[in-house]
Amino acid sequence: MKLLQNCWSELLVFDHIFRQVHYGKEHSFLLVTGQEVDMSTVAMQAGSILNNLVLRAQELVLHFHSLQVDRQEFVCLKFLILFSL
Repeated sequence: MKLLQNCWSELLVFDHIFRQVHYGKEHSFLLVTGQEVDMSTVAMQAGSILNNLVLRAQELVLHFHSLQVDRQEFVCLKFLILFSL
């Protein structure tokens, strides 16, 4: 339980990135609820800090997509995140 308490935020971000890689649309997000959100909507309503985080997350999505990371590799990376602390 301590491991999960120490890295829950990293795992949530990684899960979001995994969802976006398999979602496949470059200019929108797929939320956990199944709702699609256009990136331009986020850019208009968010501050500079959130916009910076969104851009960095999209860069990670593009990198993972170009590497063709599959589900098993994502699970292995989750274990590395979990046990790295």
